[in-house]
Amino acid sequence: MYRSIRLLRSITSFRSLAVAERRHKSTTSSSSPLIQFSHDDDSKIGTITLNSPSTHNALTVEMASEFKSTVQQVKSMISNNDINVQIVILKGAGSNFSAGGDLKWLKALKNNPVHINSDIMYDFYTSYLCIRDIPVPIIASVDGYAIGAGACLALATDLRVMSSTSRIGFNFVKLGIHPGMGGSHYLPIVAGEAKAKE
Repeated sequence: MYRSIRLLRSITSFRSLAVAERRHKSTTSSSSPLIQFSHDDDSKIGTITLNSPSTHNALTVEMASEFKSTVQQVKSMISNNDINVQIVILKGAGSNFSAGGDLKWLKALKNNPVHINSDIMYDFYTSYLCIRDIPVPIIASVDGYAIGAGACLALATDLRVMSSTSRIGFNFVKLGIHPGMGGSHYLPIVAGEAKAKE
């Protein structure tokens, strides 16, 4: 309930995102180029950017580590009032939100025992789904494609804003795998059970 009230109060701040991005203060360290965080004191908007446009922001293990670290830092800064951020935008650099998981990495796991892959995937998923730990509303700004795990990451936010040309896709069944990363949990909540089963 509290999160919903904060989201409604903060939604007007989202409208000033374009202004905020022009005036933002970057807190990105040079050691983590795959994830960037910036914030604007005037609009009270923070922005987390998936920063691998050459791979269409594919969600890799390396990016997962940086994402988790960034989220923990943002959570700490907000909780300790080090920054005054009322809402956080999650977006992808370049023309796509995220092309999803790294298929080469997933294929390399096929010969592992099931229990090993279960542990690996749990760590991978929780590294991204920790976005839910940030104590302010999270809005996914989805431009271009959000596919597979990228779509699941967008679903894990409180609200998704998409352009008319954006596309969201759950290609797990085509790959012969279960919709992971919270997809089977969040999709019925966001889209409704009937739509989720289509």
